[in-house]
Amino acid sequence: MNYIIFDLEATCWENDRTKQNEIIEIGAVKLNENLAVIGEFQTFIKPKLNPILSDFCKKLTSISQKEVDQAPSFGEAISHFQNWIGSEYHLCSWGFYDKKQLKIKYSSKYLIG
Repeated sequence: MNYIIFDLEATCWENDRTKQNEIIEIGAVKLNENLAVIGEFQTFIKPKLNPILSDFCKKLTSISQKEVDQAPSFGEAISHFQNWIGSEYHLCSWGFYDKKQLKIKYSSKYLIG
């Protein structure tokens, strides 16, 4: 059994809560049952609803417009992430927000039951 500890970055705006956040980066480490790091995963994701990152988002996340412009879609990125995870794992989020994002937006269709 492996432990997958993941962290998400999403689009954001300093003073605008009307726009929907979209995941723009997945970072993760894979630990074995002895808690030794056995793998790392990172991908940027091209946002669909608001493809232009706000200056606030770029500063907060250190993600550039060029990185997301050249990135795969969410569907492609999550597929690569699932393949990297493997079949026997415990999914651990870096924060509550991250777990909530995968549960709400992508439900059991993807990673979390």
